[in-house]
Amino acid sequence: MGWLFKSEIEKELERWQKECPELEIKFTEAKEASLSYVYTVNHDSILIAGFEGDLASVNLDVRNVENGYTFVSKILKRGKGSKGETLFLLSLPKKLYPPARARDERITVYPKATFECIVTTNRGNQSVVFPVVDISLRGCALVNVSGVVFKMGTSLYQGMMRIDENQGVLVNCQITSIRRVVINGAEQEILGCKFTVAQELITPLLSQARLVGRTIRSTQIPTGLH
Repeated sequence: MGWLFKSEIEKELERWQKECPELEIKFTEAKEASLSYVYTVNHDSILIAGFEGDLASVNLDVRNVENGYTFVSKILKRGKGSKGETLFLLSLPKKLYPPARARDERITVYPKATFECIVTTNRGNQSVVFPVVDISLRGCALVNVSGVVFKMGTSLYQGMMRIDENQGVLVNCQITSIRRVVINGAEQEILGCKFTVAQELITPLLSQARLVGRTIRSTQIPTGLH
């Protein structure tokens, strides 16, 4: 019966907790954002974890990494979880804001695009080529066929993004989610990444992608790769 008395926002945030918990948060007016995730949802508040920011302000801007929705909230309390992780108790947002259409456009380019960069492993530096599943103004989804184990938050610097036979573009990105999905009948590890370079560098890639791929809306893809 409790489900009947929950607000739509509470229900949606609980869905995030189960299906797409990764968050990007920053103090209002701050320049740098940090990664976090939904820890639990209450009827009047939300707990987030994985964020170690200083309490420079009580106001937070929050964006769901997967679906692009945003909200603003206030820090009510700070504490520790059962595993020693830092927890922030936030006020339940009054409204969830959908992403702008241009930023939400995702274009499937698999298997006509690659992202190649140098990564550091316990065997030294090695060149890794990732097939690209899709690309948007915010980021991209990469298929990890390298055998290298990556962690959320890992940055990939000076990678060459190449679509079809076009000239490549050097971009930086950060891994914001790691999932396993089925592609062409085989289970693959997908790295959801956000771009950490100026949007002007990504715009030409989107133009190239539109010529070889198909445009989709993020709400049409259950995996929500970035």
